[in-house]
Amino acid sequence: MRYYLNVPFQQKDQAKVYGARWDPDKRLWYCTELNSGLMQWYEGDEKPPEQEQTEYRDSEGNSYKTVSDVNASITHEINDNDVLAQIFVVGEVTDYSGHASKGSCYFTLMDSTAKLSCIMPERVIPEGLEFDNGKKLLVRGSFKYYSPNGSAKLNVIRIEDAGQGEDAKKLLELKAKLEAEGLFATERKKEIPKHPKTIGIVTSRNGQAIQDIRKVATKRNPYIRLLLYDVNVQGANAAPSTVEGIRRLDKMGCDILIVGRGGGSLEDLKAYNDEMVVRAVAAAVTPVISAVGHEGNNSLTDLAADRRAATPSEAAEMAVPDVMTEVLKVRNLRAELDIKIRNIFKRKADRLNSGKMILEKNDPAKKLADRLAKLDVLSRNLRTSMDAVYVSKLNMCKVLITELNGLSPTAKLVNGFGYITKDDQPVRSAGDVAVGDKLAVKIHDGDLEVTVNNIKDTARKGDQ
Repeated sequence: MRYYLNVPFQQKDQAKVYGARWDPDKRLWYCTELNSGLMQWYEGDEKPPEQEQTEYRDSEGNSYKTVSDVNASITHEINDNDVLAQIFVVGEVTDYSGHASKGSCYFTLMDSTAKLSCIMPERVIPEGLEFDNGKKLLVRGSFKYYSPNGSAKLNVIRIEDAGQGEDAKKLLELKAKLEAEGLFATERKKEIPKHPKTIGIVTSRNGQAIQDIRKVATKRNPYIRLLLYDVNVQGANAAPSTVEGIRRLDKMGCDILIVGRGGGSLEDLKAYNDEMVVRAVAAAVTPVISAVGHEGNNSLTDLAADRRAATPSEAAEMAVPDVMTEVLKVRNLRAELDIKIRNIFKRKADRLNSGKMILEKNDPAKKLADRLAKLDVLSRNLRTSMDAVYVSKLNMCKVLITELNGLSPTAKLVNGFGYITKDDQPVRSAGDVAVGDKLAVKIHDGDLEVTVNNIKDTARKGDQ
């Protein structure tokens, strides 16, 4: 069942806290279960269910109320107070971290001595107004007490620029001064060692920051050495103790310094915008990681440090390498190196085998043996060819000799014929000689010298 409520616009955020919901069709607020907080906007006859009341008394007879009863009483006293229904206040914005869910902004107004929590619909911010930490505003609203969680806030309905806050102005002036001196220059920042052995930490021993750093650091490297210098992270002694801690640890041979604390408001983090702290960070020989746990605007310590971490845990991650990650990286590099070396050896072996094959193919001894084998074959072939030619020529010679012998006059000398010459000229006719001439007669086994004693000219006789 729905119970429709008559909620004024400026009280809608309070109604939502008590459980009211918006019906977009009827454009009315409603709830499904009435409670004492919502009854102030309910105009029907329905009553919230009665709860069994238990009375608590102490030994002196004093009666005690429940938390709900006390919160309800405070709610009625504050929310029905005309003085608190229309408040005009000037202050400087702090603790603002951007728009929250459901279109509301949560921030704190502060002056030099006090703070006031505020809640404001996002649409209240005027167009063109740069709403951020350090902004000085004129704020109008009503003070409301939220009984379910026992918190009181200023419900802002209007804001106006009141100029820059004094603290913000001083901070900007200090920032400009230190920046002009080069304390924030990129070129002066030192490298963070990749494999530190000792890390100095400047923070409170009782804060969450040191617990987070120890947890992360020892998990990433159980052998890392952590040196803590206990300091105040807020209050009057925060800046001097932090400066002393930085200077002490800087002289102890640390590889890295982590300076910071857990989150907090800008007022809580004031020490890290202190000029002494910023100068100590910039002057440190040891690389410094700023670990002031806040987002949005950087502190001056963040700007002067060599590295900036959003949280102490992130600072520990920056400073301490993950041992197992490094081991796995080394193993992967070693495996990659082994593969590369094997590939190089394989390529070299292939080239060696290829060269060996080429060398064996071009080996002079092998080439000589091949040539000798070819020469032997050619020699045998030549000998065979020569023998065949010789036999052929010999047979031809014998034939020719036989024919020559048949035509040669000397061949006939063996049969009683002789070869007759005169003065080394052959005697062809009887008329070539005269009686008394000396002739040489060659027979088959020697030469004869004879003298012509008588000439018988048979040719003439015939003619006669």
